[in-house]
Amino acid sequence: MALFYVAEPMPEPVRAYVQSAWDQVEASTGQPFNRDFWTRCTPRRSTYPACRAVLAAARQDAGWPMYHALQIAYYCEARNPFDTDTHVALAEALDLDTERFADDLASREVRQDLERSFAVRDRLGVRGFPSLGSSEHGVLSSGYESAETLLPRLVGLGVLS
Repeated sequence: MALFYVAEPMPEPVRAYVQSAWDQVEASTGQPFNRDFWTRCTPRRSTYPACRAVLAAARQDAGWPMYHALQIAYYCEARNPFDTDTHVALAEALDLDTERFADDLASREVRQDLERSFAVRDRLGVRGFPSLGSSEHGVLSSGYESAETLLPRLVGLGVLS
């Protein structure tokens, strides 16, 4: 089963906003970005396909490894996290069953899993990314926060010991 998801290329004002966000993150954290992405890829303003890739990989107990691989592919390797070819290549690099992964990626079940995740996001009131939250505590952090700021709050709430 093939997955076809269409999103328009990212408009110039959005491209400028995202590039500015990259600059801010790099200044705050020291994490370098591969800006070749903006000339080698067709940027689209949708994380929907990448989210589905994480959920499809999770069906093979590799959700977090796929999430990490997508982050590296996008920010460091200038690979498009929107493209199914990128997802399948990353699944192969993670030694997943790529046929099963591709089927799951296009499945109604993974789409429903994503819709349920979006419902949790909405219920928690998440409006920015990255965000950290739980059903019990709501949104704990929205946007970048240093470990020095965030960890004491998590310990104080009993989330971490």
